[in-house]
Amino acid sequence: MPYVMVTSWVPNIRVNKSVEIYMELMKKYPPQDWENDVVLLGVMADGDCIKSISVSEVPKAKLGEAMELAAKRMLLFWPIEGYRYVIDTLLTGSEAMPMIGKAMPQV
Repeated sequence: MPYVMVTSWVPNIRVNKSVEIYMELMKKYPPQDWENDVVLLGVMADGDCIKSISVSEVPKAKLGEAMELAAKRMLLFWPIEGYRYVIDTLLTGSEAMPMIGKAMPQV
């Protein structure tokens, strides 16, 4: 199953506004029953910003819906000056290795 990873950066001086929006986001767009939250919210200091990530494992059949949901969630942060984000799709090693004719090593 693929993963949807959202990485975002919010300027330190706007963290409180970001937290307010995050609380609103969780009410408006709560995790779906088909989303397996691997990392619901991971946070770290990154210079003059706070960096956060979320990673959800989603069924292949729901990937388009998951990407759309991630985009809707991130739109709520647009009013925050200096806020930026990236939405990535990740494959597992077992899914990616066959694309280059290899098998994932068994550990």
